[in-house]
Amino acid sequence: MSEWPSEEPLCFVDPLTGRPLLPAPDTEPFPMAPPVDIPAAERPILDNPLRVGLSIAGGLTMVSFLLVVALLGGSAQQAAPPPRPVPAEPARPPVVPSIIGWRPVTAEDNPFVYDVPPDWAVEDAGMVLALEDPNGNPLALHGVAHYRTGFCEEQDVSSRAQTGFSTIGSDEVRSPRDAARESALQWADAAFSSSDGMLRPEVTLSDPRSVRVFASSVEATEITATIHPAEHSPCGAPSATITAVALPLSTDPASGRYSVHMILADQEVSNALPNAVSDEIISTIRPTT
Repeated sequence: MSEWPSEEPLCFVDPLTGRPLLPAPDTEPFPMAPPVDIPAAERPILDNPLRVGLSIAGGLTMVSFLLVVALLGGSAQQAAPPPRPVPAEPARPPVVPSIIGWRPVTAEDNPFVYDVPPDWAVEDAGMVLALEDPNGNPLALHGVAHYRTGFCEEQDVSSRAQTGFSTIGSDEVRSPRDAARESALQWADAAFSSSDGMLRPEVTLSDPRSVRVFASSVEATEITATIHPAEHSPCGAPSATITAVALPLSTDPASGRYSVHMILADQEVSNALPNAVSDEIISTIRPTT
């Protein structure tokens, strides 16, 4: 068994001059632990200190590499370009009236347009005039305009005539003639029955007649209902008419519905809508584009 080398006395050296320093009189050398004899079999063996150093250094290098990658990844995510803006749909060109000085009337969910005289009130394209018939079936008018609005001081809303487009399914009727007839009857019940729905108006239908629309290039079918209301109101008229003009299904085949232009007008009053104006309004019906 090997022996530890003999202990040499401690010597203190001045770090500036290199000369030995004598210990102070009242100090003693720092006590040293006695040597311990460790068997060779229990001594730790560093078979390759360089390998250990490389392993530690490699681990630190890998950690540093991962940290850098993580930081770069985060920076890349933050620096990602923003999504490209979706181009807005081009604005539709303004609709020009077919009669100079008149006003075009359009609807958001109907592909047709018509014109009214300049003194009419034209609703926004998204406005819908809705009614229910006495059986609770809803009806809707799109692309609405009013004639002589506010004529009655006793009601918040009043007009002598209103126009717009209604629709009826091709599974309900088989022809433009049927579409015009059924639309006129449905609107007569909805607009002129008694308020409790118990009384129905008196309705007389005209014979169907052909009218030209789409700048005279398309033939439509017109039927007019003459109505005597079931009950009278302070602002009501003795009678009214509903003129229904049904366009051929071929003008809007994808919808599967007949488009029917409606004119509801008071009659037998001094400020009633003239028939000639109604006919001229109908002649302006055409596609929006």
